[in-house]
Amino acid sequence: MAIIRANQLADGATLDADICIVGAGAAGITLARALEKSGLRICLLESGDYHPDEKVQSLYDLQNEGYPIRENFMSRARYFGGSCNLWAGRNMRMSRIDFLKRDWVPNSGWPLSYEELEPYYQHAERVLGVPAFSRFTAVDAVPHIEAREKQLFVAEELDPTVALWGIKPMRFGKVNKTALRRSRSIDVYLNANVTEIVPTPDGCAVEHLAVRTLEGKQLTARARTFVLASGGLENARLLLVSRRQHPQGLGNHHDVVGRYFLDHPRAIHGRIRVNDSVSLPCLTGIPLADGKFQLGIALSEQEQRKARVLNSYVSLEPALSEMAEKQYGRSINVMKVLLRHGYAGKRTSLSRIDTSGARDLIYLLTPKEIMPHFLYRPYAMLKRKVRKNRSVGHLTLINFCEQVPDRDSRVMLSDKRDALGMNMLRLDWRVGEAERHSVRHLHQLIGRSVEECGIGAMETSPESVAELQFTDASHHMGTTRMNDDVREGVVDRNSRVHGLANLFVGGSSVFATAGHANPTLTIVALTLRLAEHLEQHAKPA
Repeated sequence: MAIIRANQLADGATLDADICIVGAGAAGITLARALEKSGLRICLLESGDYHPDEKVQSLYDLQNEGYPIRENFMSRARYFGGSCNLWAGRNMRMSRIDFLKRDWVPNSGWPLSYEELEPYYQHAERVLGVPAFSRFTAVDAVPHIEAREKQLFVAEELDPTVALWGIKPMRFGKVNKTALRRSRSIDVYLNANVTEIVPTPDGCAVEHLAVRTLEGKQLTARARTFVLASGGLENARLLLVSRRQHPQGLGNHHDVVGRYFLDHPRAIHGRIRVNDSVSLPCLTGIPLADGKFQLGIALSEQEQRKARVLNSYVSLEPALSEMAEKQYGRSINVMKVLLRHGYAGKRTSLSRIDTSGARDLIYLLTPKEIMPHFLYRPYAMLKRKVRKNRSVGHLTLINFCEQVPDRDSRVMLSDKRDALGMNMLRLDWRVGEAERHSVRHLHQLIGRSVEECGIGAMETSPESVAELQFTDASHHMGTTRMNDDVREGVVDRNSRVHGLANLFVGGSSVFATAGHANPTLTIVALTLRLAEHLEQHAKPA
């Protein structure tokens, strides 16, 4: 088997496999590698090449007509390895409550539980090369935790969150390139754009995929089983544009495809003045031999139920003065271009860098996320030793909020077309008062707790939350949501599209709720679960 550029194949060629996967990102590559020894022939289709390209990247352009998202910001990468080419590497598990039906959260609940997903989380942590979550589940056992940090979580209202990083962010394309090239069961096709999912005459299964290259070649991909793994927005678009037999698109008899779009409303808001001689190492991040971890502050499940609020948390980062912040803002935007691969063509032009939203990017480019691990670890250890008896000064609150799954928050097809002739997407993201109320409640509890624990004082009032403006976190979820009821979801508990016997969906588009956790770890865990299901059910009779 091999990695092949589709634009070098003959026009009209047919690609045959047992399982055809669309998208070579975190979900697609994980799925292919997990099925590699199953005896199944795998075809992995990727729109891009090994490196970013402006023409290919423009296929992701969309129209935004809802709550504002970041302008001139590349939130998705359309080349080998997917959007994890842009990823800073933060891994978090979703919480148990995220999977439950909650009477105060409309449209909540998954058809599977946290306990069902937990063994796949363990496997996903190994795949991603991050420290095992089990090392941080007991607060008393967390490495280097200080007494005041522990005291913060003694009360029943607040719980610690755990964010994990590996020694470096997982670049799925780079890490798996050699193994995929040498694989005896996986064929990877670059420059292969799926433009339509073509059903069988009875409409109950997928017959083949229509594939095109930007150079104009038309190909056909045939398989017994098909998996869409092209991202939280693109999975929905492929279903919506496939209208040959169903005017509303495939899997969309009840008008659910593209609806319930979720992100993590994010805001830099709130400031804590830390008392002299108070050290908060775990709340500001600790390097380990095998990666890094950082504790955040979240509402406990008990408190969420009592106050009837959403699952939200804050991450604490060192605060900057207004002047330093302004200068730092310019620097981090330049570094974002120079240090992060994935910016294509004109998108790399430093003259076009928009610094108006610099504060929103500061947390993404702290030393723990841009310095190589072999440099950051001694740097952080030395810094901690030097500052042992000094206060951390001021800390800024980075807020991440769960969203209510809203049917009217959605992506739809635009009348505008891309270079392949496909309808572009229109995004109408909805953010409501429930999200703001949940952040306000969390700030009230944090403000009270940091004073009671002798950590310091909140310098911003919870009432000021009414003035904050959320932005997006580039976590696109929910557009092909998981629900066993065909009227409420697009895929069932096994990620199979309702009404189509051989079409499955991988990735964050199947999330029924989003919690507050970065989605990558859950994407990989769900993909490993899907691989196990396909291996059991997709083999030839």
